[in-house]
Amino acid sequence: MQKVIVVSDTLGKIENLYANLLLEDADIVIHLGDYYSDSRKIRAMMPDKTFYCIGSYAEHRSSPEIEEYMLLRLEALNLLLIHNFVHYRL
Repeated sequence: MQKVIVVSDTLGKIENLYANLLLEDADIVIHLGDYYSDSRKIRAMMPDKTFYCIGSYAEHRSSPEIEEYMLLRLEALNLLLIHNFVHYRL
């Protein structure tokens, strides 16, 4: 079984997150937005990890290449990765 860590709203404060990711030794890191640039920085620091990253609704609106949601299948789980659910009718 793979170990997954899910984070969001890092808001530019990635030092403690990086330290915790090292301690936890996760296989997969999921970053759910607000400060998509943080996910790029963390990914660069940990190139051996698998990353799935999305941006917030506002980040997607300003940069459409940033995904605002993602459907992901991990082992037997189907996951909807999303930051701002209020903008959608699920």
